Amino acid sequence: AVKDNIRSTRHAELESENTELIVIELIIPKHKSVFLYTFYRPPNSAPDVLLQLNSSLLSTRESSCCTLLGDFNLPELVWSNPSAPNHHSGQVLYDTFCDLAGDNFLHQLIEGPTHIAGNKLDLLLCNCPEYIEHINNFKTDDFPTDHLFVEFFIKLKFRRAKPVKHRVFDYKNGDFEGLRSTLSHTPFNLCVTDDINDHWSAWKDLFLAAVKEHIPTKTITEIGRAHV
Repeated sequence: AVKDNIRSTRHAELESENTELIVIELIIPKHKSVFLYTFYRPPNSAPDVLLQLNSSLLSTRESSCCTLLGDFNLPELVWSNPSAPNHHSGQVLYDTFCDLAGDNFLHQLIEGPTHIAGNKLDLLLCNCPEYIEHINNFKTDDFPTDHLFVEFFIKLKFRRAKPVKHRVFDYKNGDFEGLRSTLSHTPFNLCVTDDINDHWSAWKDLFLAAVKEHIPTKTITEIGRAHV
């Protein structure tokens, strides 16, 4: 169900017949579309289900924002890093999911458990996490389920951020012959400590001093995008 004031299209060609999956494209004027995936993996299903899901995700336009929500039934996933899931199950199924998350640059955005037993079975994954906000998972007695409800907002409007100025090296107008000569006579091996961090700091200071001597700098202006 999608509100009638939001332009949307269902993409049946991205839905495998053997997978419990619905794909809706939310069309946002002047911004990249959002593909909203709703997915369910039955507990005893084979890794092929995740392979089909991965194939569908990889078939979307490269510039699209993909948001994937569903019950994956993978309680042994470890989410200490939201963009790099891990596990110690030894199962191919979990390896397949970790490959899926990596292949599509997905971040997992739900904090805490999503099941009354304390497991995180339901996942909210997105390759553009800045599009997702106000995530809430909660229990209600209005619907008979042992899962928590997951609620979140997808941003549909953005505003331009103020231009940001940076000083950068102007390599195009640099004196590289002079830089090579200076570097060839720079005493990089004078650091007497055995601490690798001290070695790196001394090397970096000497190198950057030579670069600043021969490479001019210039100011550039970057225009980004801020959210509303």
